[in-house]
Amino acid sequence: MPTVWIVQLNYDPAASYDGSKPGFKATTPAAGDKMDSSSSDVARYTAFLRSKCEAVLAFAGVDPANNRKHFGITFPGCAVDNLTPEQVAALQSNPDVVAVSVARVSVNAESASVSNTGSGGPGMRGRKGDAMRAARLMLSGGAAAALAAEAASGGSRRLLQDKNDKVSSELALGSAHLFDLQIEKLWKEVGGVDKAGENQVIGFVADGIWPEHPAFSDRENTSPSGRVIYKPLPTSTFRGDCEAWEQFNKTLCKDYYGTGTNLAGLAAGNGLLPNDITPGMISGAAPRARVAVYKYSWGGFRTELDALDALEQAAKDGVDILQLDTFFAPDVNAADGTLQPFTVASLHAAAAGVFISTALLPVSLAAFGYGSAESGSAPWATFAAMTRASLTTRVTASLGNGITVTGLGWSKDPVPTAPLIYAGLLTTDKLGAAGAKSCSRGLNTTLAAGKIVFDGFDLEDDYYDAVPSLKMTSAADGKADVLRNYSQALDATASLSAAVVSNSFPVPAMSDYNQKGIAADYLDILKPDTAAPGERLVVASPPTDFFFSSNYTIWGGLQLSASTISGVAALLRQKYPHWSPAAIRSATVTTGRTADAQGNAFGNALDFGGGQVDPTRVANRGLILDSGIKDWTCYMCGIGVFTLDTVCPECVKDITRCLPSNLNEPSITIGRLTQTRTVVRTVTSVLDAPAKFSAAYSGSAGLQVTITPSSFTLAPGKSRQLSITVTHVSGLLGERQFGAIALTSNAGTVMRLPVVAKPESFQVAPRVVYTKKPAAITLPVFTATSGRLSTTTSGLMPATVTKLSVNESNCNFELEAAPYTAAANFTVPESARYAVFAVLKIDYAVEADLDVYVYSRETSGEFGTAQALAFFSARTSQYDEIAFHSRPKPGNYTVYVNACQGINGTTEVKLYSWIVSADPASNAAVPNGIMSSLQAGVNTQLGVPVAARFRLNGMNPAQKYLAAVQYVQQPVPANSTAEPPETLIYLL
Repeated sequence: MPTVWIVQLNYDPAASYDGSKPGFKATTPAAGDKMDSSSSDVARYTAFLRSKCEAVLAFAGVDPANNRKHFGITFPGCAVDNLTPEQVAALQSNPDVVAVSVARVSVNAESASVSNTGSGGPGMRGRKGDAMRAARLMLSGGAAAALAAEAASGGSRRLLQDKNDKVSSELALGSAHLFDLQIEKLWKEVGGVDKAGENQVIGFVADGIWPEHPAFSDRENTSPSGRVIYKPLPTSTFRGDCEAWEQFNKTLCKDYYGTGTNLAGLAAGNGLLPNDITPGMISGAAPRARVAVYKYSWGGFRTELDALDALEQAAKDGVDILQLDTFFAPDVNAADGTLQPFTVASLHAAAAGVFISTALLPVSLAAFGYGSAESGSAPWATFAAMTRASLTTRVTASLGNGITVTGLGWSKDPVPTAPLIYAGLLTTDKLGAAGAKSCSRGLNTTLAAGKIVFDGFDLEDDYYDAVPSLKMTSAADGKADVLRNYSQALDATASLSAAVVSNSFPVPAMSDYNQKGIAADYLDILKPDTAAPGERLVVASPPTDFFFSSNYTIWGGLQLSASTISGVAALLRQKYPHWSPAAIRSATVTTGRTADAQGNAFGNALDFGGGQVDPTRVANRGLILDSGIKDWTCYMCGIGVFTLDTVCPECVKDITRCLPSNLNEPSITIGRLTQTRTVVRTVTSVLDAPAKFSAAYSGSAGLQVTITPSSFTLAPGKSRQLSITVTHVSGLLGERQFGAIALTSNAGTVMRLPVVAKPESFQVAPRVVYTKKPAAITLPVFTATSGRLSTTTSGLMPATVTKLSVNESNCNFELEAAPYTAAANFTVPESARYAVFAVLKIDYAVEADLDVYVYSRETSGEFGTAQALAFFSARTSQYDEIAFHSRPKPGNYTVYVNACQGINGTTEVKLYSWIVSADPASNAAVPNGIMSSLQAGVNTQLGVPVAARFRLNGMNPAQKYLAAVQYVQQPVPANSTAEPPETLIYLL
């Protein structure tokens, strides 16, 4: 498979083009509208972008036959195969080019291990026969043969008398998460369950869909012979079609692993359908919404090119909502001042009026290096956290030895005495025992037939499928060990009761699989934005052996939470068709539920953003906070992605314009509060009549929050800027404090702005990287107190270089020797203050992408046994990979370098390492290599920045160096528990 390069032009795509180029009219839509991609103005402008891309490729000497794909709606550029280093350099030097990057690849090891099942596996290929391409699937319901011109999904197929009064009880033991949320109250706002989501199109970038599923039927009563009750949408609303090409036809849209079916069913599946799992009914959150699926995952193999293609096509088609896969969620992790292509496209899709929803990566994937520390930080997308649903299924097992055990589990009907077997003994070649123990992925259905399975998985609240089973950690009477031991006996038997389905799990409650607000500390933004149930859900599933040939399963995951948010967003857009994506996000964030039925908080803002989405309040909040692409660009200038002079000249005149904390977010996040900070927010009334609003802060007493003005009156559609001053008055430094600002109207509406602040004694850059070696550098330092500031330095410390070797590329990293994985062992002593391991792009061909993983080693040897989770890692695309840990645990470690892309033939790998002692005198360093202007100390004043200047001496141009700076404030603030702040200076 050839290396695919993505070229980004120095122009805006059609989604955000403002008409500034002579001869081309503006193509960006008006505020609150969607872009008309079929207009002649869009056609002319995208043709201009195509000609520009062809010109820059020709200038670089690229064979036109290598030109793979042109974009223009959401991304200004093109994709091309097999560039030489000289061609890459020529493109990078062209003023019409912003960036040239290798298309990222993501491989799901679980999915990739399964052979092609006819559902879009690894054998699928694109136009040229040697490259993947996103497939666009517009569901019209019914069988696969019915896949045709119109988008579709479903709606209420089971119409009831007084249905709005009965919906809640129908959902309680089916779509319990919607019952928990009381979504029927939002349905009433848009005309009831049989109109909820009407004419809205929800798109999914996923692995396909099972179109025959009843959840997506376009027929009355979901019968194949029933009357068609959906008409094609007009092209002014949606312009998509099911698309076929070489080696892909309309029957190959299916998702063997069910992700697309799961997600689409939860967001927009037909309303009030029976299922074969529970006695209740299930429904999508917006059951009348249409579904458009953009298939980009092929047997677990995902590429950024396919994701980019899918996003471009979705915006061109005119989707209202687009749910993205977490593997390619947009983030603002930028190197060399450029965003990754998919992030750029998502930014412009939002500018075109598309509401972007997704979820943060789960903790398990983040631990293995998927995504950066900034993954999930894009302010134009709505990121969901996962809560639990109330649904509970319990079974009672009567064992052959006379013992009775009750616990979580599943059985549709009572099971008479049958062989009892431990799930870990029913492994398959797909996943091994680990998957089988979860009683789902990896369970050998042939071996399980006719048996009762005892689930050996260790998480009580994990998921279960349509097979008679009992979970050991759920045994209420403490007999789990007895049950485990007995189930492994050759003659073990048991009988099983039918599952008792109830809503007994206390909700709302957070899931353990979430990441916390990873961007809050240094990007002044709160993510996740909101939360929704994602555990214990009855979901639509493809009837493959992966789901035991059932149309439904009980399942969970962060993306399922995002599907509920997608459905709620569709309902809001239906009610308020001219709301921007930011306005919809504001409504979900500022009306969230943050306490349980007893009034106790079930988390904080870093867990759930504004709280669990509350459909009972989301449509009536009184005020919204809006933002657009100019605001998001200023934010990225403020965090250093772009430069002020060239991208945000308005911020040069007014630096507060681009302060990250001043972005008009529906929350206030100050990652480093040095005593006091004033931020601004602009609120807009969405009420139908003039109203008076009052503002009040509640929360941590350690923060004093003043809102100016504290009361104001707004006419419909009018806006008012609020000045909000946050001051740290008590509590320990370094510990986050939480609160909220309530804006209440005399019309009875309440909206709530979460407040998160982390008081610090310092604000200083934690890391700076220089690819050239300057003679001196200057860093600004802010202190929270007056006194005296000094520094201690370590360095300049030359890197230790360990030479390794790889001879091919494969992103499927595993803890074992492989031609694409090299390893080296290191010992970290007790005196270590830092441990840093790096590979640098300058050492390799331009298309190379190497990743670094660091694991604690239990046994010695080149590839010793390693712990289950990564100690720390660095895994991005095309950039320097630096894995860093402060105060590492002493011991033996193995550092793995995985050649993900761009290695063809035997290649030397240079692994740079620094293990830095806490005692500067113990480190091998260049004499007087770093000299600080603050070594003797300088007086400081509260709120006044100090310029810390460092002179660098004695560097070898061929060497790589690390310097560490620690800052000491005297007197030490009495309420500080944090260690002195530090800056690591990389000279690469």
